[in-house]
Amino acid sequence: MLSNYRPWSAVSPGSYFIAGEKSDNILVSDDIMLMNDQNISETTSGTVAFKVIEEVKNN
Repeated sequence: MLSNYRPWSAVSPGSYFIAGEKSDNILVSDDIMLMNDQNISETTSGTVAFKVIEEVKNN
C-alpha cells in the first residue's frame, strides 16, 4: 500500500538524486527550510546535503 510513499527527512531520498544537477529546492524536515536555486546558486544538492550533515555533526 505504501510502496510509493517516500517520507522527507533531511534531504531528498537518494533515488531522486542526480549527481551534479542543480537542485530546484531542498526540503529539510517537512517544510521548515525551502531553498531554491536563487539561494544556493550553482550549489548541487549533494554539496548542500554534505554541508547540512557536517553542520549537524559539529553542533
